[in-house]
Amino acid sequence: VDATCPFVAKIHKIVAGKSREGYTVLIAGDASHQEVKGIVGHCRGSVFVFSGEEELLLLLEKEENFAGKRIILAAQTTFNEEIFVKCKNILKKVCTNAEIFDTICNATLARQEEAEELSRRCDLMVVIGGKHSSNTQKLVSVARQYTKAVAVESPEDFDPALLQGVQRVG
Repeated sequence: VDATCPFVAKIHKIVAGKSREGYTVLIAGDASHQEVKGIVGHCRGSVFVFSGEEELLLLLEKEENFAGKRIILAAQTTFNEEIFVKCKNILKKVCTNAEIFDTICNATLARQEEAEELSRRCDLMVVIGGKHSSNTQKLVSVARQYTKAVAVESPEDFDPALLQGVQRVG
């Protein structure tokens, strides 16, 4: 049984098809993450992974004639939407004909937006999820922009001392 998330399977289909057609594939994501490794595995030909604006700018500077190549851009399903928008804008300036696929999972984006909204109103955010989960880490990262935030996988991971001086927990 293929238990691949349908959102991830969609990315596999996109990159497999476009790379067979000779496109260079750019993937916004964490190169060491299993999802990204799987996406790369469906590519034939040139594929590059970058984690943010700085890495994308270095890639565009380093690779010759990027503007003249057929390019597609996709993202890891849990990639930060704000960073992806900035990367899309950078790419559009260099590669005006790049095909851009917004492959960030809608549920992931909704959770990130909710974490931002909630963290603006709280003194502490507790994100419950796997220690090695990209989703969990992204939610903590979003929340930390606005308040103190921690990731908790089990009750033993939570330090009650974090509650000192805290009025509202999200």
